[in-house]
Amino acid sequence: MIALVEKTALPPAAIIEAAPSIWWIIIDALKQGDTVEIPGLGEFRMRGRRETRQGDRVIPATTWPAFKADIEAISRLNAPCGEGPAKTR
Repeated sequence: MIALVEKTALPPAAIIEAAPSIWWIIIDALKQGDTVEIPGLGEFRMRGRRETRQGDRVIPATTWPAFKADIEAISRLNAPCGEGPAKTR
């Protein structure tokens, strides 16, 4: 969060207060079945598995959150530290 304070004009207390709210908003959207897209970063969505049977055993259905980075985030992650996005073909 220190980097966020340095890159914005927002007071540190406002950022510290807002950060958890952002995560709860994403979690609530995922619970409703929505996909959450953050430009320049990627998307969060729920993935899941149906109930299956293996002989006498029943494996219950389950869901979990998944994240897929977008091309800009992948490019920035592969660039050397301190540089912008890596060149793509």
